[in-house]
Amino acid sequence: MNTSQSEHDPSAEQPAALHLEDKNYILALLGKLVQYRLLVSIVLPDNEQRYTTTVLLLDRVSNTLLLDEIFPAAGRAQLASLEQVELHARLEGGELRCSLPLTAVAQMGGLNQYQATVPESIEYTQRRDGHRVGVGSLGVVVEIYAANGMACKGILHDISPRGASIELEDAQTFRNTETYRCTLYPPQEPPFQARLEICCRRSHPGNNKVILGGSFVELDKRGEHILGKLVAELERQLVRGRHRPQAKRDTA
Repeated sequence: MNTSQSEHDPSAEQPAALHLEDKNYILALLGKLVQYRLLVSIVLPDNEQRYTTTVLLLDRVSNTLLLDEIFPAAGRAQLASLEQVELHARLEGGELRCSLPLTAVAQMGGLNQYQATVPESIEYTQRRDGHRVGVGSLGVVVEIYAANGMACKGILHDISPRGASIELEDAQTFRNTETYRCTLYPPQEPPFQARLEICCRRSHPGNNKVILGGSFVELDKRGEHILGKLVAELERQLVRGRHRPQAKRDTA
């Protein structure tokens, strides 16, 4: 648990949104809305009602999205006359927001479908209690220091703004509930130093290594800010590796 900030500190509860303009990353995130058929919210100007829909199609060639009919249907007439709307969605432990320029309205079986241009930027906020990002494939080196000061080298298995898991060849030196210094060496980023309180251990399902899991402790505001940016950057690198532009369009 972080003891360096007051429970009433609003900055600790509301992490800053990341302003993302990387086209491949934007397409990857929007593609997941299609792939998982996630419900998204549409916000109309001067209208407190939020309308629910899904993203039916992402066309990478024409750089467009296709939105399904909204619910409740009371907003259909207003939406059909607009040139731009706000889209809000929850995705993988975070909140995604963007402005969508509407370009066309089509009717299918008496229901409207709305074509929009892929946004040039999105705002993405990862909640502090959000999911851990599995980054084992990135090969991020971690050094964790035993009580005698000896450094044991491992690989970062997953990470979140609250904690991390590390793959080690031998974890006998490290005990649950004890706190240890560690240094992360992410690619293209400066090393990050923190203290990790070990809370669990388990065998790696694919090899003979041990996975130590723990929570970051004694982080100040600057440390939390750096860690939040680091988690987001590692997730970006992971998504870029998984979602190279290949197919012309993504369908569920």
